Amino acid sequence: PNTENRTEFLLLKSNEKLLEFQKKAEIAAYYPTLSLTAGYNYIGQGPKMPIFATPADKVYWSDYSGIGLNLKVPVFTGFRTKSKVSQADVKLRTIQEDLTNTKLALDLDYENAKVNMENSLITIKNQKENSDLSQEVLRNTNNNYVQGLASLTDLLDAENAYIEAENNYHNAILEYKLAEIQLIKSKGELKTLSN
Repeated sequence: PNTENRTEFLLLKSNEKLLEFQKKAEIAAYYPTLSLTAGYNYIGQGPKMPIFATPADKVYWSDYSGIGLNLKVPVFTGFRTKSKVSQADVKLRTIQEDLTNTKLALDLDYENAKVNMENSLITIKNQKENSDLSQEVLRNTNNNYVQGLASLTDLLDAENAYIEAENNYHNAILEYKLAEIQLIKSKGELKTLSN
């Protein structure tokens, strides 16, 4: 199966992309930055609160503006930027190792699910043979009981053995179905069951 379509793998891939962006952002701290600022203000001054006041109230209004250009050249940051880039690189390598380990774990889950299904099929076959055999023993014991050759205890033991063999057979079928679901899950196709 293509484990790269599994949700667990895709989530790690998304985290890897985010960490790559984070590393690029940390590297960008090495680059100089140029910024432009501008502002325009209007101010009122006087002996009264300037709101709604006029020059007749001895309140005078004036405006002013300013423009600034800022150039920031990172010369020395105390190795802070280098440290952050190194940390981002370590996180990126860690997530890449997690991706590898997740892929291996998902492949292992798939192989284990296949083996469990194969084992379940063998178990079903064996339990069916046991059920058929216990049914035959029950039939023979019942005939012997009718003819007086077997005791009631023998008949009850044969019935119990048959019921137990039938239960084991049905449990083996249940285990097979669970293994089948595990296989579908390991392929990342659980959504296909609800369609």
